[in-house]
Amino acid sequence: MRSGKLGPDHCSTRRSGIIQAISGIALWVFICLMASAPARAQESPAAPAVPQETAAPATTPEAKRPADPPAGSDEPSRPKMELSLDDAIRLSLSHNIDLRIQRLTEDRARRDRLVADAAFDPLFRTSYTLSRFRQPSVSFLDFGSNISTIAVNAFASDRWDMGVSGLLETGTQYSLVAGGSRNDNPDSSIFSLNPRFSSSVELQLTQPLLRGFGDDSVLADVRVTARNAEISKLELHRRIEDTLIAVANSYWDLLFTRKDLEVKLQALVEANELLDINRRKLQVGSGTEFDVIDAEANIETQRAGIIDAQNALENAQDSLLDQINAPKFRRGGVENSLFLDVEIVPVTVPDLEDINLSLERSVDLALEQRIEIQQQVLTIQNSEDIFQRTADDALPRLDLTGSWTNSGLEDGFGGSWEELGSGTYYDWSLGIVLEVPIGNRAAKERRSQARIDRSSARLDLQRTINTVVLGVTQAVRDVRSAQQRVQTTRAAVRLRTEQLDGEKRRLSVGLSTSYQVLQVQNDLLEAQTSEVESIVFLLKAMTEYRRQTGDVLESLGIEIE
Repeated sequence: MRSGKLGPDHCSTRRSGIIQAISGIALWVFICLMASAPARAQESPAAPAVPQETAAPATTPEAKRPADPPAGSDEPSRPKMELSLDDAIRLSLSHNIDLRIQRLTEDRARRDRLVADAAFDPLFRTSYTLSRFRQPSVSFLDFGSNISTIAVNAFASDRWDMGVSGLLETGTQYSLVAGGSRNDNPDSSIFSLNPRFSSSVELQLTQPLLRGFGDDSVLADVRVTARNAEISKLELHRRIEDTLIAVANSYWDLLFTRKDLEVKLQALVEANELLDINRRKLQVGSGTEFDVIDAEANIETQRAGIIDAQNALENAQDSLLDQINAPKFRRGGVENSLFLDVEIVPVTVPDLEDINLSLERSVDLALEQRIEIQQQVLTIQNSEDIFQRTADDALPRLDLTGSWTNSGLEDGFGGSWEELGSGTYYDWSLGIVLEVPIGNRAAKERRSQARIDRSSARLDLQRTINTVVLGVTQAVRDVRSAQQRVQTTRAAVRLRTEQLDGEKRRLSVGLSTSYQVLQVQNDLLEAQTSEVESIVFLLKAMTEYRRQTGDVLESLGIEIE
């Protein structure tokens, strides 16, 4: 049995053999991996190809190019109709149903004023009566003392009259009547003139001295209906403002949904590019199947977002067309029919210049122009007139009455009218009529109710002013906030874009992962959507500001007579 230590040459030889064995195993593993990599790449699910026409242009708020159908969509391209905001407003003024209804209401209120004025229209009347009769008589008054049997008393009469009557603004009631008659009793002995012709002119006046005296009572209804007509006209203006605001907001909503769809389409293009990168990396062995799967899942998520965006776009377009209600957008040009299968392209470029608003000047402008305040002032004036009328109704009735009549009687019409003009025969009367309701509770309670209504109208005005001031304050704050939001979202888009570019470069040199790129892509998509949304929010905030200050029609260059 031999013992002892191994020499240095023997140890060196043994280490060299182990290194060669390890190198051979490593080479064999590398060859197997290289042989199996193409097979695994072929077995991985292929992502759907993205046609070139699905690529959308870079999203900017001023872009006017309509979005193309998304990748994989079977929807055919539809005819396009360009529509500016001015055209949308012009068409809505002519065809919006709410405005057409309000115009009829305003026209009806205007006619109520004419009805009230008609209370002072004079009334003309005329009549003619023809009478003939034969009566038995045994009276010597009819035939004298020679009557000895039943005699026939014949009588013929023709009577006519004409005149006018009416009410004056002072409360005076008048009546002027002219008339004449022809009477004939041929066999009677008590009339020395047969036939006889009579004529007359009569003037009657009734002047209230307490209840119903003066224009506070007589003209109250006229003033109230005139103000109601003005209130209805202002209401038409308010409805026009509301309609134009709704049209403008719907227009901006359509613009937002189109831009949002463009953003999502561009995000889909970016997602497909990342999928191509991950596939190539997998083919050369520097990527994994999980990176490809993540990219494919992201594409499907983007497609789902595009479907939602398309649906929102269609809804926004329908909402705008419904607000406009123009026959040119409906099938056959007929109202109440389905909308045309067209794509409405908004072409108005939003004006996003710096807006400097002064809260104090805005409040002063609103207090001067807001329709609600003008309407409430008219309502207070109406309540004042109604209160004065109810106070008048609570007074006793004291009327001064008078009449004057000239008469004429001759054997012919000509002579009768000559006699009438001479003033030989006349009569006149003058009197006073007094009525005092005992208790008069109904009139007193109506006066109390009118006093309450007047106080309520004054409080409503104060509440309206407070509401206007609050609305203007919030509108100014919303505009300022929206301006800041636009600036921050634009900055966020710029920074997210730079971040995505940097992350892609890091990915190309192996310093980043596909997951990180996906996260940045989604962050950029969210930032771009927020930017478009903030722009529309600013446009709507400016529209609301103009509504709060009562400046909608003037800002749009619309004049209403």
